Amino acid sequence: MSITDHNHHNRRVGSGLGPGAGRRLGVPGIALALLALSFLALSASPLSADRAAVEKALTGLSERYVGLESFSADYSRTTTTPALDNVFRTQANQTAEGIIQWKQISMLRLDQSQPNQEALMTDGQTVWWYLPTEKQVRVYRDIDLAGELAPLLSFMSGIKTLKEKFSIKEVTKEDVRKGQTGLILEQKEGAEEAGQLIIYCDKEFVLTGFRLSSLTGEKTDFFLNDPKVNPGFDDAFFVFKIPRGTTVIEETEG
Repeated sequence: MSITDHNHHNRRVGSGLGPGAGRRLGVPGIALALLALSFLALSASPLSADRAAVEKALTGLSERYVGLESFSADYSRTTTTPALDNVFRTQANQTAEGIIQWKQISMLRLDQSQPNQEALMTDGQTVWWYLPTEKQVRVYRDIDLAGELAPLLSFMSGIKTLKEKFSIKEVTKEDVRKGQTGLILEQKEGAEEAGQLIIYCDKEFVLTGFRLSSLTGEKTDFFLNDPKVNPGFDDAFFVFKIPRGTTVIEETEG
C-alpha cells in the first residue's frame, strides 16, 4: 500500500495522511523513525568497503540512540508518483509539513499542518485518520500493519527485529543524500507485500530522514528537523479523542 490512499479522499488531498482501504495500513504521511540499534555481528573475514560503511553507520546509530523509548521531529515530506502510460504522462510531486512522534513499540502519530490540517495516529491496534475541515474521522480497527508501515515500525523497535527480518546495505548512487549515510532495509520474508525502507543519518549519526517506497513505484521522502529523543509521551497521546460534532466512519474490510 502507499501513503496515498486509493479512495477518493486521498485523490482529493494528494498529500494527505490517510491509510489504504481495508485493513492494511500504508504508512501515513507519516510516519518517523528511530530505534535502539545494537552492533551487528562482524564477520571474521575482512569487510568490503560498502559493508564497512554499513557497520560504521549501525554502530554510530546504536551508540547515539541506546535506550531510545520515544522520538519527535518536525518533518517536511515529498511524495513522488511515477508517470503511468495512458494515465499520467509526467510524474507528480506532492509536499507536506508537520510533526511526527513515536513511542515504543508501535505507537505513531503524525500531525500535518501544511497544505491541509490532518492527523493520523495509532496506538498499535487502532488507527484514526482525522480530517478536521470535513469534521470526519476514519477508524481502522485490528488492522494488519503491512506495506511500508511494517518495515518502519520494525526499524524503530530495535536491532533484534532488524536482524531477524531485514537485509541491510548501503544505498545506491541515485538514492544518496549529500553529506548523509543511507541504509536500505529489505524485508527477508513477506517482501512481496512490503515496501522498501531507506534510513538516513548525518556524520554524527543523527537520524535525518527516511524514504518509503511502495511496490507501485511511489516514493515518499521524509526530511527531519529539530529531533527530540525520549520526550516522554503518555500512551493516551496516541489515542484519538473524537471532537464533538465529528462524524465517525468505521472502515471495514472489502
